[in-house]
Amino acid sequence: RGSWELLDAEGRCTARAEGPVGQPLEARMERPRLWWTHDHGEPARYTSRYRLFDARGNELERVEEHIGFRRIRLVMNEGAWSEPKGFPKTRSAAPAQIELNGRRIFAKGSNWVCPELFPGMLDAARYEELIDMAIAANFNILRSWGGGIVNKDSFFECCDRRGILVWQEFPLACNCYPDDPHYLAVLEQEATSTIRRLRRHPSLAIWCGGNELFNNWSGMTDQSLPLRLLNALCYRLSPEIPFNATSPLNGMAHGNYLFYWDGRDIFQSINDSHFTAYTEFGIPGISPREVLEKVIPPEELFPPHPGTAWEEHHAFGAWDGQPATWLEEPTVERYFGKPATLDELIEHSSLLQGEGYKAIFEEARRQKPYCAMALNWCFGEPWPAAANNSLVVYPSVPKPAYEEVRRACRPLCASARFARFDWTEGELFEADIWILNDRFAASGPFVLTVTLRAAGQTLEILRWESPATAPNRNIAGPTTRTPLPAWDTDRFRIEITVEGHPEMDARYTLAYRRAVRKKACTAPMNITE
Repeated sequence: RGSWELLDAEGRCTARAEGPVGQPLEARMERPRLWWTHDHGEPARYTSRYRLFDARGNELERVEEHIGFRRIRLVMNEGAWSEPKGFPKTRSAAPAQIELNGRRIFAKGSNWVCPELFPGMLDAARYEELIDMAIAANFNILRSWGGGIVNKDSFFECCDRRGILVWQEFPLACNCYPDDPHYLAVLEQEATSTIRRLRRHPSLAIWCGGNELFNNWSGMTDQSLPLRLLNALCYRLSPEIPFNATSPLNGMAHGNYLFYWDGRDIFQSINDSHFTAYTEFGIPGISPREVLEKVIPPEELFPPHPGTAWEEHHAFGAWDGQPATWLEEPTVERYFGKPATLDELIEHSSLLQGEGYKAIFEEARRQKPYCAMALNWCFGEPWPAAANNSLVVYPSVPKPAYEEVRRACRPLCASARFARFDWTEGELFEADIWILNDRFAASGPFVLTVTLRAAGQTLEILRWESPATAPNRNIAGPTTRTPLPAWDTDRFRIEITVEGHPEMDARYTLAYRRAVRKKACTAPMNITE
């Protein structure tokens, strides 16, 4: 005979059933504790225990696993049904709003790639170290990218335990996968195994066919047989988990991946964007000195050059063959001039990455409720890059941008929106002031003060008494405007303080230029009639 029981976190039996081996067992439990992400509640889990007995009642075998109870759906984003507007009509944006246990949450997180070149080296401790860093960054979701591996059970166990969702892609990416029977049979076998292994995990939020399959470099469509097969398998074996054919879909966005692109900085680009979900975006930044000194020979350390260890570690020519990426020296020099030392280069590159990522995450949140998701590319990489878009350098060294992203993703915080990154002396500086609230509780009212700081000078430019926030709603506040004084500096700082709530304070650093003054003409003038 077989016996099954369900135990809560305290070890109490909440449901039990027994019967002949091979026959289904039925049990009922009233009002289970629900599994939530760490920022919305407790990731409650239960222990499922099945025991096998012989005819004399002796236990022959025992199987235990952790499970959780939750309802996960992808629903239409608020306002998405009204687009496109007017007639003739066509396809609306795909649903990208995660609804967890009936609650529409804003998904903040990162794209996850395999953290080791050799996956056999991965163990539970390695996963836990990085997932804990993601939790500390206020992330509640990780997108397990289709160009990587399907992670080990210990990855999902840690996400279950710590309360972070997983968007799981099948290992398809950036290619046109064939419709031939042999490939489909292999895909079905692999996908079936993956679904059966992972479907019990409460952290599993989305099945996805793969990465960037509906793009011109891939050439797949809704009618491609591999994607129809994956959809059918997920429906048959795991119908309670949503399925996306690929990322991005209509309404979602991938990119940009540079701070300055086609004559616009990232502030201008993201402020003009309108998407239901930003499922990939990146800002490059250099690695900390401690990492660079381990991978770059001393004689090549500064200044960086292509053709050296800098290029081998992806500082040059690592994306689309552009020599400048990912170190992006032209962008650094655009705002701060040519760096004189390695430390100066690190400082300026780190500033751009931190402010750029902060601009995207906060603007995506300001676009709520139409926008419901922001996932940067990427969290970490499997080897020590000299420069890239990651927040964490191999093996687990946070870049300065990690702290700025952590602040940008706080559930409740002050925020400022700027038209661009660089400003000039005498120009009318503007900043839109917001309160961002992802909590399902009213907060406030608050008193906010906005201050400019530069070259040892302080200028208070706004005091705002805000109303209380509604649950899971932002507040768009006033716009502050002031002419920028003459400062002897190349940057200035904006600080927003919230009286009695320092955990909500915000800070930003922007580029500053002195006004160009024409020199007076002192040469003699010849006047002729």
